Amino acid sequence: MAIRTALIGTGNCGSLALKQLVSDARFDLTGVWVSSDAKVGKDAGELAGLDVTTGVDASDDLDAIIAAKPECIVYCAMGDTRLPDAMADVRKILAAGVNVSKTLREKVIRPSSSPGSTRGSRPTCCRLPWRGRVRASSRCAPWRSPTTPPTTGQR
Repeated sequence: MAIRTALIGTGNCGSLALKQLVSDARFDLTGVWVSSDAKVGKDAGELAGLDVTTGVDASDDLDAIIAAKPECIVYCAMGDTRLPDAMADVRKILAAGVNVSKTLREKVIRPSSSPGSTRGSRPTCCRLPWRGRVRASSRCAPWRSPTTPPTTGQR
């Protein structure tokens, strides 16, 4: 059975992820979030640069993406220049019980290394022991929501 997955961000990394999500039968794309008004309403296949129509139109509404009930959201939106917004997005996604796979810098997970304004603002699940709830990696390792139990063998 395919994994219901949504994508947040279609920039450099997001466009590569979108190509994989559209073309790989292991994934069922449920939504694509974009920050550009010019991309809103475009089909995911077009945004991926592929000659396919997916029937999934891009949206700038994060609540609509979450409402589609994905099992996982691939978060590729720019976090370096909008850290508080990125942290708020991730908190909202995790609070909805959705797993997150990220390309963001580690400061989103460990805000104690960030400037004072972001300290202590991690989601509760990120303050829990490592064991499968929070994963930070440049390889898009999944974050787990607090309502999703870790899988066997996961650290």
